[in-house]
Amino acid sequence: MPIQQDNIEETLFFSQLLKQTSAIELLKQVLMHSHHAVVVTDADRENGYRIVYANKKFCTHTGYELAELVGNSPAILQGPKSNKSVIAKLSDALERNGFFYGSSINYRKDGSMYPVEWNISAIRNEQGEVTHYISMQKDLTNLRRLAEQIQESTEVFKKFYFKISHNQAFVGPEARRQRDRGKIAPEAIELFDETLEELKKNEKLLNGNLRSEAANDSIR
Repeated sequence: MPIQQDNIEETLFFSQLLKQTSAIELLKQVLMHSHHAVVVTDADRENGYRIVYANKKFCTHTGYELAELVGNSPAILQGPKSNKSVIAKLSDALERNGFFYGSSINYRKDGSMYPVEWNISAIRNEQGEVTHYISMQKDLTNLRRLAEQIQESTEVFKKFYFKISHNQAFVGPEARRQRDRGKIAPEAIELFDETLEELKKNEKLLNGNLRSEAANDSIR
């Protein structure tokens, strides 16, 4: 397979790196010590892309031992709440682009669920033929919990703001007289500013990049 211009730098880097260690040892170390769950499958679409390797992180996430995973399709992690619409796009996208990103609900060996996002990339031989796929996966349980907590706190702040805005100490006749004289109770200013700032921070977090649009769709 001819080396593309944009791959020359990477090729030179790896050629230097492999002078110090073997390709097999390098691959083993990368997979074993990755902070992400990694699974490698064959390229056999008809048999559901059978697993040929999974690192310890992946086994921890799923509850399966490596020996239980090898030879099985990742479909064993799917269940009733898995995102069928995303999974249905996977095979065609891999054959078309050699890459796929998505998210879904996975099921551990004990039947418990966890939200996960993953990207899958094709592994090609020297002739450019796809022989395997490698997937990096991330458990979104903590991020989902964080988003839920932020949403809950936002609702609390909204209720708090409503109560304050209807409190006579801040909107009653005396408060109006103070404003008419160009004065506003310091506690009113402080409470309003604090509430608004907290709402802004929570709104920013909720609308930020905790997950992609596809990931959001999969866990609603």
